[in-house]
Amino acid sequence: MASSAPRGGILASFPRRGRQKMRLCCTHAGKGAAETDRPMLVVVESPSKANVLQAMLPKAWRVVATRGHVRDLRPKKGSVDPSRGFAMLWEERENARQLRKTIEQAGKDGLQLRLATDPDREGEAIAWHVAELVPNSAEGPNRCAFAQITADAVAKAMENPRPIDMNLVEAALARRALDFLVGFEVSPRMWRKLGSRSNSAGRVQSVALGLLEQRQREAEAFVPTEYHQVWLDVSTRQRPETQEKLDKSDARILRVLLVSVNGQPLGRYGLKSLDLTSKVAARAAVIAGQDGLVVTQRRTKRKTRAPPPPLNTAALQVSASQQLGMRVSTAMSVAQRLYEGHALNAGTGLITYMRTDSTRISPEALQMLREVAAKEFGKSTVPTTPRQGNRKSAAKKIQDAHEAIRPTNPMLTPEMLRERHSIESIDDKRAADLYELIWKRAVAAQMENADLEVDEVELGGKDMEGLLTFRASSQRVVLPGWMCCMGKQQEIRPLPPLEEGDVVWPLVQSDEASLQGGAWQALSPDIRQQIRNTLSVVAGLESTGIQSEEDNHPPEEETEGMRKLPATTTNPSICTYLHISHHKSLAPSKFTEARLVQTMEELGVGRPSTYAPTLSALRDRKYIEREGGARSPLLLTTPGRVASAYLSLYFSSYCRSEFTAQVEAMLDDIAGGSANRLQTLEGFWSQLSTDLEAADGIAVTDVVDHIDDTLGSHLFRSAVVQADAAKQRERLLLGDSNSVESEYVIPRTVHTITAEEERQARTCPACKTGRLGFKPSSKSGGFIGCSNFPECTVQMPLRVPDLEALGRGEYVSADSLGEYLGKDPLTGRVVRLKEGRYGAYLELELPDNEETGSKLPFVEEAKSKKAVQQKPPRSSVPPCFAEDPVCNKGVPLRLALALLRLPFHVGDRPSDNAPIYLRCGRFGPYLSDGEKFASVPKETWREALIALASEPLCSQEKDSLFGMSLDEAVRVLDEKGKVPRKTRFKASGKGKATQKRIASAKRNTSKSTSTKKGKQQAKNMVEEKPKLLRRVSAYNVFVSEKCAAGLKLVEVAQQWKEMQEEDKRVLQERADTLNSFTHPPS
Repeated sequence: MASSAPRGGILASFPRRGRQKMRLCCTHAGKGAAETDRPMLVVVESPSKANVLQAMLPKAWRVVATRGHVRDLRPKKGSVDPSRGFAMLWEERENARQLRKTIEQAGKDGLQLRLATDPDREGEAIAWHVAELVPNSAEGPNRCAFAQITADAVAKAMENPRPIDMNLVEAALARRALDFLVGFEVSPRMWRKLGSRSNSAGRVQSVALGLLEQRQREAEAFVPTEYHQVWLDVSTRQRPETQEKLDKSDARILRVLLVSVNGQPLGRYGLKSLDLTSKVAARAAVIAGQDGLVVTQRRTKRKTRAPPPPLNTAALQVSASQQLGMRVSTAMSVAQRLYEGHALNAGTGLITYMRTDSTRISPEALQMLREVAAKEFGKSTVPTTPRQGNRKSAAKKIQDAHEAIRPTNPMLTPEMLRERHSIESIDDKRAADLYELIWKRAVAAQMENADLEVDEVELGGKDMEGLLTFRASSQRVVLPGWMCCMGKQQEIRPLPPLEEGDVVWPLVQSDEASLQGGAWQALSPDIRQQIRNTLSVVAGLESTGIQSEEDNHPPEEETEGMRKLPATTTNPSICTYLHISHHKSLAPSKFTEARLVQTMEELGVGRPSTYAPTLSALRDRKYIEREGGARSPLLLTTPGRVASAYLSLYFSSYCRSEFTAQVEAMLDDIAGGSANRLQTLEGFWSQLSTDLEAADGIAVTDVVDHIDDTLGSHLFRSAVVQADAAKQRERLLLGDSNSVESEYVIPRTVHTITAEEERQARTCPACKTGRLGFKPSSKSGGFIGCSNFPECTVQMPLRVPDLEALGRGEYVSADSLGEYLGKDPLTGRVVRLKEGRYGAYLELELPDNEETGSKLPFVEEAKSKKAVQQKPPRSSVPPCFAEDPVCNKGVPLRLALALLRLPFHVGDRPSDNAPIYLRCGRFGPYLSDGEKFASVPKETWREALIALASEPLCSQEKDSLFGMSLDEAVRVLDEKGKVPRKTRFKASGKGKATQKRIASAKRNTSKSTSTKKGKQQAKNMVEEKPKLLRRVSAYNVFVSEKCAAGLKLVEVAQQWKEMQEEDKRVLQERADTLNSFTHPPS
């Protein structure tokens, strides 16, 4: 182990491959060059990074991994003590003991220590913790930092060790102390006030949660604007009478958009009311068909687009999510493998360090990137002067400790990478795709700007009412520049050669395809018919017979001189060149992982190393959830909304992005040596301790009231806004508007809702006297409930309620939050689909008490004489049904009623009168007669399932269920019946567990019979004594018979209570007869 390296220093010890390049680096060897003849022990964080470095370094050297931090704060309160100068109590992790032994043994063997952890604050802190473990072995300059794992960079770092940067260590310790104080001081107060230990707070996590809540509120209070757009298909220099059938890809075809009516611009949202849209569409069709459209203006302008900068951490996560569909954590994991050289078995680092906030690139790398761009895409695509990064990020403070993420060897193109390394797994494909993304962004940043040409043409047409203006535009790439590398050379279809004064005519087709498809078909039949009628009235075409969609009679003869729309040969009544599209303005888009990371970076919240852990913490606490892949939005759950409301009320200063950005700036000052760690912590703790004392003095009931005043008020005010918008939408679409100006109506917002409107919205729809508001829950986080609970059991999810549905009585009650499926036609009781801990299940609500109108919550059990809560009938939804295509849009009501009837008594077997029941398990329906069971054939219950989903609901029950009549059930049991496994063991006289113990005792008899005690143990296990059964009562006999008939235990207890004493004596005689066999007299 103590063998020395060859002469020539560290360079001679490296592998022969790449030694010429390393010789250039070693000319810069500094003070520690003379000491590097000794073999070294290199300490890194991850085993994969250790493996790559071990292959690079000489064989006499050793590389070990710390596997993360070797020390951390004790996970309990008091580990950071503000009263003792913020003393920090550390505890060693499991990997620390073995690492200490390795370092001590290496020192005895003559190996010199090198700490080669990551070149950031956390890496510096890990190196300091390792040095604290073995202080004697870590003396002198032993810190080696490199931003890329290549032979050149590693050799240069090993030749130039430096002392540990204590400023970076102080900044890392300050950050850890701040996070600990926030988490261990605020979180316990959330547990006590909100009643759930799953809640937690964090310095960056709370700000991210606040951003999600703010966007959620904006989306809930948003009122979409519905509008229409009118389009015309025209062609150049062809009158309608002479036009032949043109292909849609013909260069002479042009689709123009109506942008102005009578000199009044339509604006972004176009035409809102249907009445005005139909009138304007008719005018446009008549003008174009009669006189054509005249080109009034054509203009061309040039536009330049600069290339995007190289990737930093946030941009990498955003691009990987949007372009490759990777989650943030997945993107960082793949980037880590590329950096360490573990991906694709490359054996060397493929990219530079992936945790950076800078877009700067080193001068040497700039020159290599420019050479690659000139070689791959031509010298004309490379500017004369290199481009430097940090253009967009110059306004905000960045660390700029490392350069941007780039390939370590730009000459290795993505195509060459795929050729050299086989892509065998999904991990290899992800690594190759991410490398291609990084390579393209780095190379494109050093290429010329892209020059675009935007061509725009305006057309107009007049009638007696005024001027209609249409517009069309196209775009083409003149000089692609950096787009050659990124592959973004998509062009918009060019315009036909038109000059001012040219006339274009509507495009007449010989079929109905242009009108029957596309956006026109998206309109409802009523709207399409209203537009047709308006076209007929305005254009004066009564005699041409513009027909409805149901009328296909040919039109009457046309009169000379009558204005008419161009007609097709197959159906003269259809205007094929007119298109009307219906749109809605989009609500503020919810955050995806990529968009949230991008917003956090723009606001200065956190650092590159905190984005992925923050999202993981939010998921682990079940504050957010996601329905689809990485591109799907993040949905804020009920516990997340409640936690955000609590933090914004009592710790608002720590939920603002300005606070976190200020903390990051203070940490940067500590890392730069311009601030003191203890003074920074004292200033933070003085404010936090004041807020903690204020939060402790607030009662739980006051916390609930405050959350209701903020979150509950927002939900009900948003409900009023949405209900008012629905009424306005109906008036706007069906109302009469004669001008563009009269259409604009300022939508209401949550701030314009009066207190009286909110009070009316909060009125309980069940009891009419209670007030709906926020109620805490330790299981779900919270819900909307009535103030008259428990007399009124109305309960709704914590989201914006539908006031119209509440008015119709469609609300959730009796502690059941589920999907409303309908009502049972026999009993009128509501059927709901709910989600439990074992999956989806159905529930039939309890009947109402006719005297009080409330649910029957309790029933008295006869045996114990205690009031027990009555449970509603329930039935699980088998996975085979839930995954069936029939249930793609939800569980049909008839299927739900069928499942709630289980177990279904098919009938008694004619031979022995044994009752046959139809039940349902996880694999589908099955039959049982008490002795055997048999699965119902899949084709049988599939046909029944389709029938249940398609046939109309009737109030009469059938004698069969899932296609099983009595004769069919008997046949299936006789042919496919099996004995249950438990029954087989009972037939042998001993249970399954007993048989296992006996077999084990027989195997071990030879080992344990050497002693007297072992012989007695084996004898006792083999000769197991029979156990006496307990005596049977009359109630037991009654319960067993009724439960076998399919009754619920609650119903059995009610019947026992109403039974006569004479019937009970008969049951007691039967019980005594059974006891005479199990308990014979002595």
